Order: sequence, then C-alpha cells, then structure tokens
Amino acid sequence: MKLVPVEMTIKEKIQHLMDGEVFYTEGGVKLFYRENANRSPFRTGSGCEISKAWSLKWYKEQEWYENIPEKGVPCWVWNDIEAERQLRLVVDVRRNIDCMFKFLEDSREIYWPNARPVTKNELFDE
Repeated sequence: MKLVPVEMTIKEKIQHLMDGEVFYTEGGVKLFYRENANRSPFRTGSGCEISKAWSLKWYKEQEWYENIPEKGVPCWVWNDIEAERQLRLVVDVRRNIDCMFKFLEDSREIYWPNARPVTKNELFDE
C-alpha cells in the first residue's frame, strides 16, 4: 500500500471521515469514522479515539490510477454492466469526466467509464 500525503483543515478531515474515507498517520495508524452512541465516532485502528492525530500530517492510499506506468495497467473495463467487461491495457486517465480510462486500439484512443486492475488470480485463471 502506497500512502500519499493530503492537505486538509480539521473541518475537511471530519467531513471526509464522515463520508467514509480512511486515512493514515505517518506511522501507519488507520484513522476512520464509526458511529457509536457511547464514544466519539472518530477512531484509530487500535480502537482509540482520534485525539492528537487531528494535528498530525494525514495520508491516504494512492488510487491505482493515480500513477499509471508508461506500459499501462491490465484492467477490466466496462460501460454499465460489469458482467460485460473486457480486458484492456489502460494507459491513461482523465479526471472528472464520464469516460476516464483510456486504452489504445489500432492507434485510436478509446475511453471507458469503469475500470479496475486485473488481479493476479484473474490474470492466470481467465
């Protein structure tokens, strides 16, 4: 797991945690939100409340598409129904648009709205 730093105010941290995002401290301590009527819902991986961690630098897991190598990433791509997926080599990503995952076919650029990397098991089983 590769962690990348995030810059946020405490208010932004609270909102992102409440939206279900997970973060980590520099030491790798997991930070998350869990509703609990008896205690603070802002928790660490060891079950403690987030206290001093609010002022520390926070990190998040890097998404697979945030650093696509030059040779690309073998991925399943699909439009609306994942069961109709196709195996393609994703070579780039465009952000904030409907079809963001790019692969090349006969020198043409083709974009798909959904993609996920092929697992090692899928690569050898299918």
